[in-house]
Amino acid sequence: AFRSSPIESLNVDAGELPLSYRRSILGMRYAAKTKASNSHPRHSHPQSSRRNSINMIQFDLLNLSLNLPKFQNENNSIQEPWTLPSPVICLSLTKNIKKSSPPHEFFSAFSEIMVNLSPCHITYCDGSKSNEGVGCAVVSRRDVFKFSLPKETSIFTTELFAILASLNVITPTEDTFVVCS
Repeated sequence: AFRSSPIESLNVDAGELPLSYRRSILGMRYAAKTKASNSHPRHSHPQSSRRNSINMIQFDLLNLSLNLPKFQNENNSIQEPWTLPSPVICLSLTKNIKKSSPPHEFFSAFSEIMVNLSPCHITYCDGSKSNEGVGCAVVSRRDVFKFSLPKETSIFTTELFAILASLNVITPTEDTFVVCS
């Protein structure tokens, strides 16, 4: 790159978004996070000059006109939940201790289970917590969904959120489905 190279070209070469987009994305994440957390200090201070910046970020969110689906749909089912059949839960892989068994043993045991369950819609989900952050992902057929969660979230809540997200991915027309967590 040369000193005379346009910034847009450098962004393309580096595989980075333009700075204005990055600022907008970071601002929208901040606005969403502060709005979702009642314990955030922004809620306890009187509205100041930062109010205009938050309102501008919320305005940017509205102007994007994204068709974001509601994550947790209110579902008023006709059938009472207690009349639904209980899910079949396979815990046979939990008998082995993950750290002491080689990965190929787990893979072969998992493959045996999956052969007995096909044909069905298979959804994989997992949650993770590290020093860098907390998140979960769901993989279903051709779709991959990733979620970033607050750092305070426990690993159990993260795993539960991953399972809930995978259940939301499954369509009502699918009779048989498997959630692998």
